[in-house]
Amino acid sequence: MTITDEFIRSYVSAAAYENGKTLASKGKLISLGQSADGSLFFAECEGSGANNYNCYLDFGKTSIPTNGCTCPSRQIPCKHVSGLLHCMQMGKTFNVVPIPEDIIKKKERRDQRAKDAGVPKKPTKTQASAALKKCEAQLEGLETAEKLLKNIAMAGLASIDASASSALAEQVKQLGNFFIPGIQNSFKELLALSAKSLKSQDYTLAIDKTNYIKALIKKAKEHVNHKIFDLNAYPLEPATALKDTTSTPIEEQIGYAWKLPELDELGLKRVNEEVVQVAFHMITDNVNGMWIDEGIWISLSDGLIFRTQAFRPFRAHRSQGPEDTTFQALSVNDMYVYPGGINPRARWNDYVQRGVEASDLKKVVAFAATDFKEASKNALNQARNPLSEKSPIFSLRVSGVKEGPNGEWAVTDDKGNAIVLKLDGFAKLLKKMTKSQLVGNALVCRFYHDISKSVLLGEPLAVVSAERITRFWS
Repeated sequence: MTITDEFIRSYVSAAAYENGKTLASKGKLISLGQSADGSLFFAECEGSGANNYNCYLDFGKTSIPTNGCTCPSRQIPCKHVSGLLHCMQMGKTFNVVPIPEDIIKKKERRDQRAKDAGVPKKPTKTQASAALKKCEAQLEGLETAEKLLKNIAMAGLASIDASASSALAEQVKQLGNFFIPGIQNSFKELLALSAKSLKSQDYTLAIDKTNYIKALIKKAKEHVNHKIFDLNAYPLEPATALKDTTSTPIEEQIGYAWKLPELDELGLKRVNEEVVQVAFHMITDNVNGMWIDEGIWISLSDGLIFRTQAFRPFRAHRSQGPEDTTFQALSVNDMYVYPGGINPRARWNDYVQRGVEASDLKKVVAFAATDFKEASKNALNQARNPLSEKSPIFSLRVSGVKEGPNGEWAVTDDKGNAIVLKLDGFAKLLKKMTKSQLVGNALVCRFYHDISKSVLLGEPLAVVSAERITRFWS
C-alpha cells in the first residue's frame, strides 16, 4: 500500500496532519500491524489516557479508506489515524498479526450500521412509551405557542415596545419546557425583528416570521399527532409520520438535532459522492448567539445543489475556529443528507481532496437548468410556501445577457425567458465579465422574491465554465 504526503494532506485536517507527523516521528505509534490480506492497518498510540488508543485504516470496501480510533477526539480522522498514515508513508514495518479486539468491535459496529442503513430500528416498549410522553408534551407546548401567537397578532406587532417585548420574552422562555426549541427560537427571532420594525416602521420581515410560525405550528401539530397515532399502535407501528420525517425538515424546524447514525438508519445517505464547492460565507446569528459557516456545493453525480453548515457559538470562539472554504473537489465515502427541500443540508466525515478537472466543470455546466421559466416557477413556489427555504439556489445555463434601460441586467435561456439579476456587493463584478465568459456556462444563483416590486431576482453566487469557477460570494 503506497501512501503519499499529498494523500495524507487531502485526507486529514492541517492540524491532524502536523500532530500525526509528530507522533509518527517520535515513535509514539507502536505495535504496527496489518491484516493478512493487506486491507487493514492498525496501531496503538500513547495518549493522555491510562491505556493506549487503538487506531485503524480500512482500505477494503470503498475508494476512500474508512478509519476509526478508540480515542475520545471529535476530530475525524484524528491525529492518531494521521500518525498511522505517516508511519505508512515513512515505510515503517507493519507485521501481519491478529487484529486487536477493540478494533474488531469498532469495525463490527460500523459494519452493522452500514448493514442496517435504510431500515429504521423498532423502538422497545420503554422507548415507545418515553417517545409518546415527549410527543404529548410537545403537543401541549404547541397549544401554548399557538395561544401566544394569537395574543401577539391580536395586539399587533406595532404594540411590541420594550416593555411588551420583555413580558413576551418571559412567555417564550416557558416554551423551553416542551421539547420544541426550534419554535421557541422562531419566537425569539420574531421579537428581535419586531424591535427592529418598531424603529424602521417596516414590518415586512416580522410579518413573514409571524406567518412562518403560524404555518409551522399547524404543520408540527399534524406531524406530532401522526407520531402519537403510530406510538399508540405499538408494536404495529403504521409509520404514518415517516414520510414527513424523511422528506421534509419538520423535525429540525420543531427543534430536533439529527445524529448521523439516525440519518443512516433512515437511508438518508449517499455513498461514494464527488462534490465541488461553488460558494462559501459566514452568517452571524445574533438571536441564537452563533456564527454559521455555510458552503454551497454541487454533486458531480446528479447536479444536486446542497449546503453544509458548521455552527460556532460566540462563547466558543477561542476553542472552535471557522470552517475553511475549499477550491478542491472532494471524494466522499458517506454523505449524510438531512431531510429538506430543493437545497438540503448535508454532512460527511471521511473524504479525500483532489484538483478540480475540466471534466468536473463540464458536468456542472451540463446539469444547469435550461428552462428559466420552469426554474422561476419552482423558485416562486418555494418562496410562497411559508415553511420552505425562501431563497433557493439554482444553476442556470446562460444563453444570452441583456441590459435594461435603467441599468438592470438579466440572463436569458434559449427561448428568451429572462431572470433579472440582483447585482449587489461583489456580484457587481459580473458586469466586468465578457459575453463569452457567460454564454453557454452555468450561473449559480440564489433567488429572492421581491414582494414590493413583484419580481423574482437572482443573486449571482458563481459562474462555472469548463475552465474555472468564478465566485462572487465567498
